[in-house]
Amino acid sequence: FDAACAAFDSAGVEVEVVSGLVPTDATIAWFTIACADMVHALAPYRDRWDDAEGSLAFMLDIGAAVTTADYLAADAARWTLAAAFDGVVADPDRPDTILMSPVANVGSWGPEGPLPTRAGTTDDPAIATNSTDINMSGHPAVAVPTGIDAHGVPIGMQLVSARYDDALALGAAALLEEVAPWPLHPPGYSPFGL
Repeated sequence: FDAACAAFDSAGVEVEVVSGLVPTDATIAWFTIACADMVHALAPYRDRWDDAEGSLAFMLDIGAAVTTADYLAADAARWTLAAAFDGVVADPDRPDTILMSPVANVGSWGPEGPLPTRAGTTDDPAIATNSTDINMSGHPAVAVPTGIDAHGVPIGMQLVSARYDDALALGAAALLEEVAPWPLHPPGYSPFGL
């Protein structure tokens, strides 16, 4: 994150670090909506739900129990989150503002698992979810690679712009690539042939 901020700063882009923007219940709201929507989308296959793998079966069980009140509360949280993002990226006094955040809010983990359940001092079994806030708010965003972590795993940032200003997010990504180019493939791997 700091390196990406420094890269933007070196390109003459004003950088301001903010925290506390995302309400703490945003991931729970996303999960509630996602599970309920999954139940609705897979309703035609209800007779096969017992064949679902673990995480899908879990989401279907949760989604089937979501009440109208639960869904409406989660939807209200979605709009609270969207308004918080709008307060940053759609401020008429600060046009062309981009919000940048890590794609994932925890460090990398091995493919064998387990998923992390803690970030800093926060315990949360869903802590390893990535980009749920942006998915839920509906703002345009582009994920860009920004380096390799201490374990050799690629890491990245999300660049978020105001609604209907996709070009700004894409332009910010192009600028970041220009001032801090990223490798086109991970270290030790050959590029994909087409």
